[in-house]
Amino acid sequence: MELICLIDSGSTHNFINERIAGILKLPVEPTSPFNVKVANGDPLQCNGKFRNTPALLQGIPFTITFYSLPIIGLDVVLGVQWLRKLGTVQCNWDKLTMDFLWKGEQHHLQGIKGQPIKASPLKTMAKDLKHNNSLFAICVETTSTVFPEGIHPEMKLLLDQFPDIYQKPSQLPPEREINHRINLKEGTNPINVRPYRYAHFQKAEIEKQIRATISSHPYMIKLGSLASENPGAPYSWRNGLILYKNRVVVPPKSDLTLKIMQEFHDSPSGGHSGILRTYKRVAPQFYWPSMRKQIQEYIAACTVCQKNKTVTSSPAGLLQPLPIPHQVWDDIAMDFIDGLPTSHGKNSILVVTDRSQSKPKK
Repeated sequence: MELICLIDSGSTHNFINERIAGILKLPVEPTSPFNVKVANGDPLQCNGKFRNTPALLQGIPFTITFYSLPIIGLDVVLGVQWLRKLGTVQCNWDKLTMDFLWKGEQHHLQGIKGQPIKASPLKTMAKDLKHNNSLFAICVETTSTVFPEGIHPEMKLLLDQFPDIYQKPSQLPPEREINHRINLKEGTNPINVRPYRYAHFQKAEIEKQIRATISSHPYMIKLGSLASENPGAPYSWRNGLILYKNRVVVPPKSDLTLKIMQEFHDSPSGGHSGILRTYKRVAPQFYWPSMRKQIQEYIAACTVCQKNKTVTSSPAGLLQPLPIPHQVWDDIAMDFIDGLPTSHGKNSILVVTDRSQSKPKK
C-alpha cells in the first residue's frame, strides 16, 4: 500500500494514521495513553504502539516502530526517533532531497514537489469531509471605486425607525423590553482569573515552591490557620495557595521573594524599569510584608542599574559668594514660614533677615 510520509525533525516519535493502521491490520501493542501537540497547537491522544513494522521508503527497507495518532492529511510521520538512526544526513531543501548512508550503502530520497493549484473535484472534497478535514472557500471579488450616493432606501427606513440610537444622549438610556446579557454555561463559575505577565511554566514553578513552603514556614502556617478559622478574614485558600485580597501570599525573607524580584526586574520583560514600575507589576499578583521597601533595597543594589542609568536631575552649578554688606539693612532676605499652629486665624509669619547681623526680624 502506497502511503504519504512526512519527515519532521520537530516530531519526537514516529506516528501512523489510526485509519491506515486499521486497514493494514498491524498488530497493536497497548501502551499508556499520552497527548501529542500537533502543529496547530491542538493535543491529540496516542493509544497504541506498533513495534518493528516493516516499511519501504522509495525502495529502501526499514523496520520502524510507530505510534497511532488520529492525524489528518497525512498517513505517516517520521520524527527524530527514526532520523537519529540515519546519523549524518545531507539535505537539499531547494530540490527536496535527502542523502544518507544506511547499512553501508548510500541512499537518496526524493520529496514530492509542489503541484500547481487546481480545482478540487467534488468526490475528493466529500472524501476529505468524511475524514474530518477542514475545507475553506476563497473567492476573489473585484472592488468598485464608485461609491453610491446617499443611503439605500431600506437602510434609511431602518434608521428612521430608531432615531434615538444615533442622537447625542441627554439622559440615562430608556428601559428596554430586553436586557442584553452574556450568560455563562451551566455549572461554571464567574470568570475571576488574574492575568499573569510571565510564562505559564514560570507561574507553575513559583506556585509549586510556594505550596511547598506553606507547610513548613511559621508565617504561612499562621496565615493558613487564620484563613481556615475566620472566613471573613482577607486571607483565603485557593488551589493550595494562601491569597490576600486575591494576591498570592509569599513567605517574607525567603528565596521566593528574591526570585520574584529578579523575574519582574532583571528579566527581559522587566527591563530594569525602576522601583515604582517593578512594584506596580509585582503588587497586583503577590503579597508579602514590607514588599515596597524590599523592592526598593533590591533595585538600589542592582549593579546593572548603577552602571548604566544616569542621574536625571540637573547638576548643581558653582556656588557664588555674596558680597559682604557695608551697613545695616544694606542686604536683607525675606521669606514666609507657614504650616504653624493657627493663632488668631493665622498660621504663617513673614521673616526678614539682615545679612549684616544674621538676625531674623518678624
